[in-house]
Amino acid sequence: MLAEIEAVIGAPLAPVGELLSVVGSMTSQTTVDHDEPPKLIGALTEQLEQIAVTHGGKVPLHGRLFGQWLHYAFPHECAFPHKAGSAVTSTPFQYGDKFIATHSEMRENAAQSLLDTFNATMDKQELEWMSQWSPEEELIAG
Repeated sequence: MLAEIEAVIGAPLAPVGELLSVVGSMTSQTTVDHDEPPKLIGALTEQLEQIAVTHGGKVPLHGRLFGQWLHYAFPHECAFPHKAGSAVTSTPFQYGDKFIATHSEMRENAAQSLLDTFNATMDKQELEWMSQWSPEEELIAG
């Protein structure tokens, strides 16, 4: 998604209106059936405007805040950009004998996914869907 935005914008910074126009015409690549553009109204637009205010009127394309915004616009395509040093990876073997889920854990997880399916039908505002938003910026340097 970011590569497509970079190709159209052609600069490291972009005004909010231009980004909304470009991103608003993009579609999700998750499935063949899902070709609706993202709904960039309300909180998403406000967040993008706040990012621009933080950076003197333009949004840096290579910042953590814009990456976070893209995650909320395209949650299945764009990973959530954690702050540097706040997330670590582990291999399965670091958990010893417990790295494979038991049958009861699998059933419990499947039951939880039914609840998640139910919650997915609720209004995003009801679920406070941007509750993980954090205002800390980190710019990527080459």
